[in-house]
Amino acid sequence: GAPGAAGPIFAFGSDDRTPYFDDVPPGSLLRLPLIGFIAQSDPVFQRTYAWLHSKDFPYSFHDQPDGLPGSYRLPSTTVWSIADHLLLQRGNAAALRILLASHWDAGIAAEGLDPADGRVRTGAAFATAAGYLAAAICDRYCLAGRGE
Repeated sequence: GAPGAAGPIFAFGSDDRTPYFDDVPPGSLLRLPLIGFIAQSDPVFQRTYAWLHSKDFPYSFHDQPDGLPGSYRLPSTTVWSIADHLLLQRGNAAALRILLASHWDAGIAAEGLDPADGRVRTGAAFATAAGYLAAAICDRYCLAGRGE
C-alpha cells in the first residue's frame, strides 16, 4: 500500500498494524539483495527500488542531477546510497557518475551531498562513511577481477 507503488513493496517498518514506507540509507532497503536477502531481479525488490526513486518517495531526489534516495534524517544524496548503488546492477552508472563528479571534502568522503550540485551538505570528512564507500568501490572494482 505505498502511495504510487506499482504493487507490493518492502516496508521500512511497521507498528504491527500499519506498514511504514520510508528508508534510511545506512540501513537501506536497497541493501536487501546485497546481503543476500532477495535477488535484485525479484519483482518486490524491483518495485521497492522504483518507488524509492520516484516522485512518491519524498526523499528520492529523482529530479535532481546528483540525486539518489536519502531520508528524513539525511535529506541529501548520502554516501551510503552511492555505495549501495555502486553494488547494484540498476543505479550503478548514476552512482559512479556522482562519485567521480563530487569534490567531496578535499577528496575525503562526506556523509551527504547536495542532490542538485553534488557539493558537501553534511558530515564533511566522515571516516566511517569513507570506509564504507571504499569497501563498496573495492567490492565492485578491485575484487571483481580476481574472482573473489
